[in-house]
Amino acid sequence: MNVFLKASNEKNTKIIIPESNRITGNIGIEYLIFKYRLNIYSEYFQKIEHNLLGLPGTKISDLENVYSHAQALSQCSKFIKKKQS
Repeated sequence: MNVFLKASNEKNTKIIIPESNRITGNIGIEYLIFKYRLNIYSEYFQKIEHNLLGLPGTKISDLENVYSHAQALSQCSKFIKKKQS
């Protein structure tokens, strides 16, 4: 939240933040934009591509656990569930 405070207090400071996700929806920071009375000057849509990394020779069917950031796991949940079957 320090970045929001800094942008609010320093007129020439601009910040780049994720606002929403097309797959998983709202990230939940809109209230901070309003709380700190910030303006949205521009938006950019970034294509996200995830990669599943493992040891050489590992097959997807060999996987037992997938570890990542909660947002990435949510975005890949259909793929992960499909491969568990």
